[in-house]
Amino acid sequence: MQRAARELTEPAFRLIGNSPAMKAVRNQILRMANSDAAVAIVGESGTGKELAARDLHAHSRRSAHAFVAV
Repeated sequence: MQRAARELTEPAFRLIGNSPAMKAVRNQILRMANSDAAVAIVGESGTGKELAARDLHAHSRRSAHAFVAV
């Protein structure tokens, strides 16, 4: 029941996939979204860095403010 309630209140993820690695990435995004610390997302071109950044923003307390991709 808790999971269903969380899914209704939180925005969906842009990162898709059901592999253990993708689930771990989404869980890490949720943990980081509760922090006010700066986050650096690095990786090769086309790996989904901006999608991860958008998911992080969408799940954070700052989600009501604009997301600016740099």
